[in-house]
Amino acid sequence: PLINLWGFGKERDLKIPSGDKIKEALSFVGSDKMELNEKNQTLFLKKDGMQLDLGGIAKGFSIDEAVKVLKKYNVTSGIVKGGGEMRLVGERPDNKPWVIGIRSPIDRNAVIAKLYLKDVSVATSGGYENFFLKDGRRYSHLIDPRTGIPLGDTPMSVTILASNSTDCDAIATAACVLGKDEGMRFID
Repeated sequence: PLINLWGFGKERDLKIPSGDKIKEALSFVGSDKMELNEKNQTLFLKKDGMQLDLGGIAKGFSIDEAVKVLKKYNVTSGIVKGGGEMRLVGERPDNKPWVIGIRSPIDRNAVIAKLYLKDVSVATSGGYENFFLKDGRRYSHLIDPRTGIPLGDTPMSVTILASNSTDCDAIATAACVLGKDEGMRFID
């Protein structure tokens, strides 16, 4: 509901909603309004009008599924990439590590770090790709579910390394939404 309210959903209509509309949308948000049955592997949304948005893990999960296929066919070297998420399978064919550039969230043409990696997932989340500006403020597609307000200018990006892309994607998104201090505590 929050993604759609701010206009970041399928029907792009970027706008700043009223406080009342945000409060109303927040009433449809939260894991406390869901019922998970692990035994039956089902999820029930308790309130009419709720929606489930898997954007924080969807690309990571898809990458993990693609890597399963590669491993089934004994692929030992490769990269599976989707947006800011990727899984490095093994190392490069020349037996050297993959070189991954972390793009600057301020200058799309600048690389702020190079990582030399093998056999790991990498995810970068940030509010610098999908956003709109209004009255000098940036409104990102990453929305804090506690407040219903999109991320502003900080943190600009978070990059996480993990053993699988689903976790990597989720951790990067969560750390970004939590902000610098709380995000670092979460990561630690």
